[in-house]
Amino acid sequence: STAPNFTKLTKLDIMTSLALDPTSIEAVLKELRTYIRQYDDNGWGASTASNSTFSFACAAIRAVGKVSELARIVHDRHAANKSGNIQRERQQANSVALSALFGLVTITKASRSKDIVSEAVVTIQHVLQLLWSDYDSSSMKAVEDTNNTQKLAVQSLLLLLINSLSRRRPIGGDAAAVDENDEENDDTDGENNNSNKTKINLNPTATAAAIWIIGEMLTCPNHHSILAAAIGSNASKTRLELARLLARS
Repeated sequence: STAPNFTKLTKLDIMTSLALDPTSIEAVLKELRTYIRQYDDNGWGASTASNSTFSFACAAIRAVGKVSELARIVHDRHAANKSGNIQRERQQANSVALSALFGLVTITKASRSKDIVSEAVVTIQHVLQLLWSDYDSSSMKAVEDTNNTQKLAVQSLLLLLINSLSRRRPIGGDAAAVDENDEENDDTDGENNNSNKTKINLNPTATAAAIWIIGEMLTCPNHHSILAAAIGSNASKTRLELARLLARS
């Protein structure tokens, strides 16, 4: 679109605010996926992308998280005013959140942009917080995640977090050399997109979000099964190593 960036952002805010019933929620999410897919077709962080393009893509990603939150409110109100079945309505809201989560995980795997991936990670934290809030209520059942979307999210976050922490400048190290290496890695991202997850260096906000997620999974018994599924065999040993990694971060 040739519209000014502030116009596109305003339209995005208006569209997001229209997600006021189950039908409109699906329509808004479909439109957001189209926006993000168009960015994908342009190269997911290609050097020709403008700052306004990055800004709009990040805003669209944040909007996905907002719609997930709105879905919870809409379905809870629907249960209170019409259906009366809070369990069914909550699961429908969770299905919206899981669908959004899957799309965000896809972004972390496909994008070559540090800003885009970092925005997706922060939004993943918000969506997971929304899903996990049900564990704090005795009246709610565990989230039905038949496609193991939460496991996929944790696996992607672990790779991104480990890479980001490993690329930090050692105490007394040469910051210039580290920056130079980062630039070299960024230059080769386009040629090695399949290994994207091991090359993106998260920004501080996204790193904090990823640390929070892994920390919650290590300390909350309700999430241990998801973490175990994500890390596979030798789960106990891996959890110990993750705890050590987080302690040093």
